[in-house]
Amino acid sequence: MEVSERDENFGPTNFLDVQGIQIVKEAEPEEKFDTLFRDRLDQIRWFPTGKIARYSIVRVPLCFRDQSMETAFVRYRAPKLNHSAFNAGLLALLVESAIIIMEMASFDYVYPVPSCQLVRINAMAMTLIVGLLIALCKVKERFLMPLCGLLVMCALLHHPYRSAEITGQDVFQYFGGRDHSGLLSDSLSLGNLAAIIIWFYIALPVRCSLGIAMVVATPSIYLALTVWLPYGHFEGDLQHRISVAFRILGICLLAFLGRSNRETYERLEFLVAKESKQHLNKEKALRFAAEHEAEGGPFSLHPAEKKWRHEDSAVLSRTLSSIIFDGSGKFESQDQLRAMVHFGSEEHWIIDAADLALFPSLTLGSGSFGAVLKG
Repeated sequence: MEVSERDENFGPTNFLDVQGIQIVKEAEPEEKFDTLFRDRLDQIRWFPTGKIARYSIVRVPLCFRDQSMETAFVRYRAPKLNHSAFNAGLLALLVESAIIIMEMASFDYVYPVPSCQLVRINAMAMTLIVGLLIALCKVKERFLMPLCGLLVMCALLHHPYRSAEITGQDVFQYFGGRDHSGLLSDSLSLGNLAAIIIWFYIALPVRCSLGIAMVVATPSIYLALTVWLPYGHFEGDLQHRISVAFRILGICLLAFLGRSNRETYERLEFLVAKESKQHLNKEKALRFAAEHEAEGGPFSLHPAEKKWRHEDSAVLSRTLSSIIFDGSGKFESQDQLRAMVHFGSEEHWIIDAADLALFPSLTLGSGSFGAVLKG
């Protein structure tokens, strides 16, 4: 052990430099990822694969290669999914209720109710039903994407111009009291679509293998309910509508990539937690075996029945907690230390000097006799 009178990180205070301990800088976040997760990436099935993956910017996690691991992961995420679905469904109910209240102020109460108004009323009612189903019925993960696709359709059918064109009625006749620029603009519907996309990928932790369908479904539904509308009045010509659909696709891709990155960490954290649990169970089994050996094995100490014989080979081959903690003086201290080392090796309590690392930039405390570092 060497003592340094001065260190550039700690000034004039004394600092103990223990031989065999490596002093390293604190790991950057990317280095921590490499250390903790890099070796576990091969346990996940990715898209794309093969030669295409070399030119891909982002890889999407699809599932674990081990099907039993994937099943365990789904069960592990089920409580979180149910909780998130409840919050997301409740949010959808509150937002749609607020929209309905605002719509009631401008609703034309005439009888019989025009068909275009019925389309909008049914769209709003369906949105409430979907939100209620997601919040209260613990919908299975594979059904969440179709329900969100239905929300996208309802958000588009809520627009007065679409509802009027679907029913073959004049939008200005039944919605003439509204601003004409608002009737001929689809900005409100596009805002609703963006909110649904973010709601689906952020509020609902749906696996990427299921959520990827929403990337294609959302712009496709928009085109199906928009491209056939008459040109010249509503949202420009065909080229403009296709351009809007591509922008919706871009929003879906960005949200999906965010979900992909989050799921990657969730899967890797699940692997680490599962391996830690298996290691802990193994440690418990070793400890139980050691305690059982100490109490009832051939090397257990019962003065009336057995007598310990000093044999180095026996001390080094067995983990005997009774030898380590014996205070009667029957064993020499050197034998107890050997038993302690062997016991610690089996229990993985012994730390090699090569496995220790000090972080000079992280000082926990210092004084006139030395400094305490984070390690």
